[in-house]
Amino acid sequence: MNKQIEKLYQLAAKPSRLIIGLMSGTSVDGLDIALCRVEGSGAGTRLSLLQFETIPFSTSLQAEVRSVFSKKNVDLEKLTLLHKWIALQHAGLVNEVLKKWQVDPR
Repeated sequence: MNKQIEKLYQLAAKPSRLIIGLMSGTSVDGLDIALCRVEGSGAGTRLSLLQFETIPFSTSLQAEVRSVFSKKNVDLEKLTLLHKWIALQHAGLVNEVLKKWQVDPR
């Protein structure tokens, strides 16, 4: 079995798991980050919100997103590169908030 799939199965089998949820709306003002505990499985699954914070986006991130957002024609190369750049920006924001919450990312 694929190692990543196997790891997902192992994580899903744990009785309790910490997960991070991310959301950013069309206002492009910031990243909502939620730290939740998921316990159980199936119909008996329970979810608890442990921490929540909205981290404002930098003006450069807002400008980059708005440069391609809701446009009829977009440069495909720019969009593709922006996709990775945004992921790295989000990862940095998640790491910052986990440090603030004193949560080990492992």
